[in-house]
Amino acid sequence: MGPAHERRFAVGPRQYRSARGADPAEDWRSRSSVEKFLEEATSGGAGAFGQATETAREYAQQAMDTVQDRYGQAADQFRKGYDQAADTFRKGYEQTEEMIKDRPAESAAVCFGVGMLCGVILGLALRSR
Repeated sequence: MGPAHERRFAVGPRQYRSARGADPAEDWRSRSSVEKFLEEATSGGAGAFGQATETAREYAQQAMDTVQDRYGQAADQFRKGYDQAADTFRKGYEQTEEMIKDRPAESAAVCFGVGMLCGVILGLALRSR
């Protein structure tokens, strides 16, 4: 290989010969500008990573808030439905009590008839086995 392809690096620019034959002082400025660029890129990368982390944290917090709101809404709806069902059951129970008090003989006859019907169905089911 000839001197055009020769590269020697030493302590200072006076012992450095570039393959392109450029001025050694210019090569050292290029190197410092590259180093500066890399330093800015890596520090900017850390800032960008921090910013991305913060953005992800904000999105996660928003998602958590939304889930908590929806959970609260669902719990409220469940409570309302439970209360409504309990009220309906309670009213039906009270109406049944009132009807039994008003018509005791008819209520006993209905209970007797329902019991007989259940007994016949159960007897037939066990007999067929």
